[in-house]
Amino acid sequence: MAVLDQASGRKSPQILVVDLSVVSSRTTRHSLETLGYTVVVCRTLKEAMDLLDLARVDLVFTDLHLGGESGLDLIRAMAGKGLTVPSIVLFTTTEPGMKEDALAAGASDLLPKSSPLDLFRTAIVRVLEGRSGRVPRVLVVDDDPLVLKVLKMVLKEQGFDVLTAESALSAWKTIHLQRVDVVVSDYSMREHNGLELLKNMRNQKIKVPFILLTAVPVQEVLVEARSLGVISVLSKSQDVQPLIDTVRQVLENLGIIRAVTPVHERSAVT
Repeated sequence: MAVLDQASGRKSPQILVVDLSVVSSRTTRHSLETLGYTVVVCRTLKEAMDLLDLARVDLVFTDLHLGGESGLDLIRAMAGKGLTVPSIVLFTTTEPGMKEDALAAGASDLLPKSSPLDLFRTAIVRVLEGRSGRVPRVLVVDDDPLVLKVLKMVLKEQGFDVLTAESALSAWKTIHLQRVDVVVSDYSMREHNGLELLKNMRNQKIKVPFILLTAVPVQEVLVEARSLGVISVLSKSQDVQPLIDTVRQVLENLGIIRAVTPVHERSAVT
């Protein structure tokens, strides 16, 4: 497996290129190294995930097609392990729904493999500086439709993309199908509670940050929540501001956002 050069003092961003094709990956690597970046190449999703576990990577360039897997599978696997490394998907020919699928999976941008150096440079700078246009995505889980409606409205006003699920099972399916940056879940739900959802996530090595809501903060629930790595346990009887602040703090700590401007404030800017 390739190992990144992590010599002290190296300042250039380190880019991981994932591509089955020797010729294509060599061309991409040459382009990126010409721009002054440090580059390592992996051939498969597994090799890329192994490297991401061991070394610092600032940006991932992945081919859309990786044999029996895809670059989108890699992006979803990264998100499932809590890795917030931005990614750019490379493609040879345009396919129906390609852009929508890539952005839904969590890609920061898409580029043709034949892009000129200037386009590569512009995209890399935009992504690394956090201007890719990616909107943080929050999954809210509660079996009360009214609570879901209110929390979705409140979080969308803060500039977040909000998904909802009315059960732990529905949330589990969503987590496997779409990129999720933070989960906000009620504790008490029919069939499976919020901590059972979190246990399943952790058993599958899904490290997405988890915020638990509860009507009554019972001591044993708090103890179990801490043992499972819950970021925060918030009372549902509280004002929504603590939830907003916690979600923002989690996303800032992950480096996903610097600051999120509420929708009503953005619309007031002229």
